[in-house]
Amino acid sequence: MIQEALTHSAALSRFFWPPTKNKLSLARGENLRSTFAIDESNPLGHRKLRNALEHYDEYLDSFLLQDRVGHFFPSPIVDHHELADDVLGNIFKLVDPENGICVILGEKYEFDLIRDEVRRILDLAVTMDGGGSRLRPYRGNSDSWRER
Repeated sequence: MIQEALTHSAALSRFFWPPTKNKLSLARGENLRSTFAIDESNPLGHRKLRNALEHYDEYLDSFLLQDRVGHFFPSPIVDHHELADDVLGNIFKLVDPENGICVILGEKYEFDLIRDEVRRILDLAVTMDGGGSRLRPYRGNSDSWRER
């Protein structure tokens, strides 16, 4: 379930940073980033995990083309991330919810900050929805919403 949530966070990231150079999409992303007080340091903007999730098939191709020995674990695993440190255990996907780390094809990614940011965006979106379903710029706390 955490892997599914991470995949959805990658999709959410595309709303704020569209992968296309289409002017309308870029304007939408800029407007949403401004409204939700998101800057370039935001964890949703970090592409490394997003790319690993969205381009998993390509990463898997490269992973399997390497000379690997040991056991292969293609099914998702929920366990401690150090399990993936065993060089003879080729884990495709592992999630460590207690430490906020997921492992994709041997590469570790922290997801606590992403989870916290998705919660923040959800809270703001719910507040906006309750206030007439209008995008309102975030000014630091829920009492400082202002209609455009």
